[in-house]
Amino acid sequence: MKLKNWDIEAFKAGAKPCYANGDPCDVHIWSNGLIESMDDNWFKYTHFSNGKCIIDPFLGCHIAECDRDLKLMPNIKTGWVNIYKDEFTPRPVTGTVIFDSTEVAKNKDWIGRIATIPIEWEEEEEEE
Repeated sequence: MKLKNWDIEAFKAGAKPCYANGDPCDVHIWSNGLIESMDDNWFKYTHFSNGKCIIDPFLGCHIAECDRDLKLMPNIKTGWVNIYKDEFTPRPVTGTVIFDSTEVAKNKDWIGRIATIPIEWEEEEEEE
């Protein structure tokens, strides 16, 4: 999974934050511009506007790369595909259509459907 660089505007628009090591986090931007994050263990970290973790908030110093630097989660999409029994081979085969929900996929119950499974993929953002 390739994490995106921290973008404060994308975060404000709803992008999900995480740390550079991929761990999830909660982020709060205070009215004075201070950025704080909290991990699953309730440890708090302070960050520069570029997402870099401030190791010593009194001195304002940081290291080049820190696993608590802020990043954004990739754009993960979810869909559902049907699995069919193939009369010509001993192996099951997947359908070629990705459905928006399990209900829609199951309603397309073509002959031989044996399962409906979720799939995930990462979509790259389109550059303008």
